[in-house]
Amino acid sequence: MIVGQFNYIRLLKISCFFIIAGNGTALLTGSSSLGHLFSNASVIEIIFGWCLIFVALPFMLPTSTLKKWKAHYLLLPASALLLTTSYASFIESGYVPEQLIEHAIQLFTPIILLRQLAFTPIQTEETVISLKVLVALTFIGHGLFALGAHYVPSGFVDMTTEILGITLPNTYIFLDIVGYLDILCALLLFLNFPFKPVYFYLIFWGLITALARLAFGLLINEGSAMDMVYWISNMLYRLPHGIIPLLLLQFYRPANQTSSI
Repeated sequence: MIVGQFNYIRLLKISCFFIIAGNGTALLTGSSSLGHLFSNASVIEIIFGWCLIFVALPFMLPTSTLKKWKAHYLLLPASALLLTTSYASFIESGYVPEQLIEHAIQLFTPIILLRQLAFTPIQTEETVISLKVLVALTFIGHGLFALGAHYVPSGFVDMTTEILGITLPNTYIFLDIVGYLDILCALLLFLNFPFKPVYFYLIFWGLITALARLAFGLLINEGSAMDMVYWISNMLYRLPHGIIPLLLLQFYRPANQTSSI
């Protein structure tokens, strides 16, 4: 398979748009943890939210236009805002490491895109390894949460029981299974042998867990438009958890084949 630069950059751009716009919209719903860092969190949420949405919009433009306007450098302040909000949620979690590492895709995909747009030629092998690390960290973080390394987030339990319609004991069994699968597939990414099902699992589970936010919101919503905006935004910034593994699948080569990119 020959992977063109256009598709490669396009998927990174789509991912960054979802990450930045989704997080910005979520901030406007007042659902962040910024109160752990700022006394006037409601004002900061509005400022951060609109700044992120403004930064996300140029990434709907063609890559040539982005580079001509140097708009890709907006990824630097966007990354700083994303890191700030992520650190606030890390504090709220009680400083459990899985809270921070599960944000790897959201925090560093914009940096990888900036590197690709600001420097030439594109270093494909280095980028693939970097993206594999981000995917692995994100899924390991999810897996540790599902396994209850420190605690199982109530959201995981509520979504599983509500969407699947299963009992609480079965919910924990289900979360244990997917927790082990998340960690196993994250580690298998780095083994040098042909095993496409790893990518298929990461793509499927990354997209399903994003869409589950919208499904859960629809199930529990009682007519609140703001609540639906919250769940839609949560879905948006998690979609790259499936898109980035999809990008990696395009670069996939069995060990006995030579890549041509």
